[in-house]
Amino acid sequence: DYDVANVRRVTVSRSINTNPAWSPDGRPIAYTSWLSGFPDVLVSYLYEGRMTRPANGNADDHNFLPAFSSDGSQIVFMSNRDGNPDLNVVNADGTGEVRRLTNHPAIDVSPTWSPNGQQIAFTSDRTGAPQIYVIGADGTGLRRLTFGGDYHAPDWSPAGDAIIFDGFGSGIQTVHVASGEVTTVLNDGLADRPD
Repeated sequence: DYDVANVRRVTVSRSINTNPAWSPDGRPIAYTSWLSGFPDVLVSYLYEGRMTRPANGNADDHNFLPAFSSDGSQIVFMSNRDGNPDLNVVNADGTGEVRRLTNHPAIDVSPTWSPNGQQIAFTSDRTGAPQIYVIGADGTGLRRLTFGGDYHAPDWSPAGDAIIFDGFGSGIQTVHVASGEVTTVLNDGLADRPD
């Protein structure tokens, strides 16, 4: 509840648990946990009382920032498993192999799946300052959407035509995926109003 009248605990370990993400059907949640002594992606099936580790992290391969695909069958996450923070995809149930989505010496973080499941938006500093990019869920079609600034935390609009993000020092902004047009939504905490 928005008023926290019905708070319900969903983790029971004494470890650090961060970055929760709901499955589209609202049943499992994925999150980053230090339950095993290192950061890994866990999926807790809240109504079944079970938990899985689909990314299979270990003391060397750390996994963070999970996000479910629109149908809930896959999870995209950031991992250092190949020596660098890149994006990877795994089946949410842990079957199959982890598939590397990005491969760049820069840091790729904060993945978020498009509503139609065909693209993933993320933040990367591959050109210097963090910018917003999209890539096909199959790893093709990498495209930079923002230029200049310092941008973080992308999230898709429900229609999938725009991405909202945090412009560090410039407020909350959106970028239209097709045109690349950037619009400031909130600047210094005040909504921009049409004239």
